[in-house]
Amino acid sequence: MNWLTRTPVLFTFILFTFFACEEPNNIGLDGAGQDVLLGTTHIDTLTIRAATVLDTDSVLAYKRGSFNVGQFSNANFGTVSSKTFVELGVLPGVGIPDAANATVDSVVLALDYDEYFGDTTQNLTVNIHKLQERFEETKTYYTNSKLNHESAPVGSLTFKPTPKASKKVTVTTSGSSSVVARSFPARVRLDNNFGKEVITKAGTGGFANQAAFVNFLSGIAITSDNNAKAALVFRQNSDSTYLKIYYKTGTTKGRYQLGLNSNNNYFNQVTVNRTGTPLATLQRPGDSVRAVNTNNLAFLQESVGLKVKLTLPYFNKLKQTIGNKAVINRAELIVPVVNSSTNTPSTFAYLFNTSKSNRIIGGNNAVPQFPATYNSETKTFTFTITNYVQALVNGTRSNTGLILSPSSLAYDRNSVLTIDILAYQTLRQTILNTAPNQLKLRIYYSAEKQ
Repeated sequence: MNWLTRTPVLFTFILFTFFACEEPNNIGLDGAGQDVLLGTTHIDTLTIRAATVLDTDSVLAYKRGSFNVGQFSNANFGTVSSKTFVELGVLPGVGIPDAANATVDSVVLALDYDEYFGDTTQNLTVNIHKLQERFEETKTYYTNSKLNHESAPVGSLTFKPTPKASKKVTVTTSGSSSVVARSFPARVRLDNNFGKEVITKAGTGGFANQAAFVNFLSGIAITSDNNAKAALVFRQNSDSTYLKIYYKTGTTKGRYQLGLNSNNNYFNQVTVNRTGTPLATLQRPGDSVRAVNTNNLAFLQESVGLKVKLTLPYFNKLKQTIGNKAVINRAELIVPVVNSSTNTPSTFAYLFNTSKSNRIIGGNNAVPQFPATYNSETKTFTFTITNYVQALVNGTRSNTGLILSPSSLAYDRNSVLTIDILAYQTLRQTILNTAPNQLKLRIYYSAEKQ
């Protein structure tokens, strides 16, 4: 008589790219309890392959993430540079009393930040330039897009970043006071002539609307010098981020503020130079490099299209062993992350269906199949891929692999679009440990015993 037996099997693999010919590792049973070890089947013919893939070289950038400005380098990812183009906002109808006789005391662009990449012990120079062209409402902006700006800055700041430093301030809301920690923003002094031009144009009646203001000032570019050793993440929605023009008319002092937040048109231009790195061969979308050729490591980076493809080339052998009627009770893919002081892992990662050409099926409209949150204690991402493995067993899904994509944005099917998690802009870099016996796929299944 046929009877069902519940059998847990733990698969441990060497991670390497597709079409590689390395010998598969034995598949062990560590992690399974003693109560389920009896009668288990030892499978030693399955291999998982992976590669670092350049999914795209033009990631959607318009209104994605914070303002990322600066440059940093390391041996694995190369040199990454980022600058921000942003349209300033104006409150229509707000003018300057006696604007013609107003004098400017100072113009300050304050940029709050709390995240960094690279070496913050070195000086960083931030430059502010006036844009020479406007944002176009019908144009799509990617990380390789740009807007022309004046070569001479209207303001610069050279400083040593202190992203973890903060001060305590008292905040009063609805009559209740509380002490909160606030960071020290980078305060860039702009040319007083810049401020004078703005308040003179605003006059006593102010700008009629945003379009009128943009006709006068297209926006600004926030850049760094070519010798920068670090990049900063400026929080545009912080109340410590602002552009204020301090002026006086006679003995009366005042200030005129321009908007600087996520409601403005903006995008980050991100460039990368991988010359001399293990990823130097990634030149065009769809290109891949085997993990065995990158010191048993695989690489993920937001904003530049670096993802990892995983495949199970010999899955049919597993099907022959457990049968195509097996019920997959649970399947977990555990992906270890290399602990590094120079790389900040992404907070989240997602698995997408992929094609043989290493592209996400469905593109920006694809639905993330399997999410995972980075566990800082175990240094891992853990994906539950039960449905995927079951579909492979049933033959209802093609075995073309999965794309592992990084993101700093949590996915909510009801409020967050896939395009947002694929294009959310940070410069975080994640290194996956693909050495022997590190990547693990645990499968628990029920099958008929002959």
